[in-house]
Amino acid sequence: MMRPEAIALPPKAPTGVTFDSATKTISWTDNSIADTAYVVQKLVGGTWTDLQTFPTDLAVPNTTGTTMSYVDPASAPGDQYRVQAQNTVGDTADYSDPGNEIPPGSFAFPVVTATSISATVTAS
Repeated sequence: MMRPEAIALPPKAPTGVTFDSATKTISWTDNSIADTAYVVQKLVGGTWTDLQTFPTDLAVPNTTGTTMSYVDPASAPGDQYRVQAQNTVGDTADYSDPGNEIPPGSFAFPVVTATSISATVTAS
């Protein structure tokens, strides 16, 4: 029997993560050609919390070396940040949209997300 399978390889982790205290900006370098999104995370109460997701435009060639950034206006000295690179494969259609309904008795394809995480940077 054939079954749908989703295999995702982790993208290369972002590097060069910095925090500019004057502008409250977290910056990093995109190192992967296998990413589908980057997620900026902040350590809040011992839990990494997603602040912003930057989807990769899959309609253009995926290259490396691009500097990306995010401004956290709520940052304070001592806050910790990291950037997660994601590679999501599978059927990511939103089936709650009436135009994408799944017929009764059928199933969507699996979705798998592999991640890589940057080094942590601390706000000053």
